[in-house]
Amino acid sequence: MLAPLFFLSSLATLFSTAFASTALATPAVTTTIRGRLELPTPSAPNAPFSNGTSVSLNGGADITISSAKGEFEFYDVPPGVHCIEVLSTTHLFPTVKVQLLEKSMDEPKCNLYVYVGAAKQPISDCVTNLVLPAVATFEVSTRKHKIAHAALLPFITFFF
Repeated sequence: MLAPLFFLSSLATLFSTAFASTALATPAVTTTIRGRLELPTPSAPNAPFSNGTSVSLNGGADITISSAKGEFEFYDVPPGVHCIEVLSTTHLFPTVKVQLLEKSMDEPKCNLYVYVGAAKQPISDCVTNLVLPAVATFEVSTRKHKIAHAALLPFITFFF
């Protein structure tokens, strides 16, 4: 008779401890990362980006689209090391690595990498006012080369 009572009291203690720890758990500390894309133009240097461009956090775990002014935001970013990349078909933007520490979310450590393999450049104010200037423009060639059909005859006759 004593064994079932001991089992029930142990079970009650286990459940009360489990529910007390979940009820009193502190919410996770998160922050919002805000930034702006900039394009250098001949008429107005550092003009804001006018098209919606994808900006990814941690390799696409979270993706946002920039506004018409080039502004973007990531909400509820937890502590840890995060990588911010811009996915543009027209310009090359630097990559930023942000280290958010749980005890000091207001003082993150941030490094800017202009391109893969480049030396890191420490930057400040990268959570509330991150500015990413374009470092290069992609140029796509639309020039098409004409091939004379007569030039292909030796290859066609060789295979048949």
